[in-house]
Amino acid sequence: MEGVDVEDMLPKDVKYIEANPKPQDFVTSRIYWDPPHLPGIGKLPVGSTITINMTVQVNSAPGKIVNTVTAAGSVPLHRITSPKVTITTEVKQR
Repeated sequence: MEGVDVEDMLPKDVKYIEANPKPQDFVTSRIYWDPPHLPGIGKLPVGSTITINMTVQVNSAPGKIVNTVTAAGSVPLHRITSPKVTITTEVKQR
C-alpha cells in the first residue's frame, strides 16, 4: 500500500502534547501524518500495521472520551480494510 496517511481529530477537552512519529501538521484538535512522516515513508506491505504513540492532556470531568483515527491510501487499487480505529478511554477523578 502506498500513500498511506493518518488523521486524528481529537475530542473536545483533549489537547495534543506530542507524538512519535511526529505529525506533519497539527492545528487545535486535528493531527495529520502524511506518508513522509510515517514509518516506511507511507509504503506499507499489505497486512502490515504501524503504531503512533501520542501524549495528550485531558481537561474534562470524569467520564468516557471517544477518539477516532482515520487512515487512507492514495493508490486506488489498494484498500485499507480497517480505515477507522475508535478508542474509548475512561477518565477517572484523582
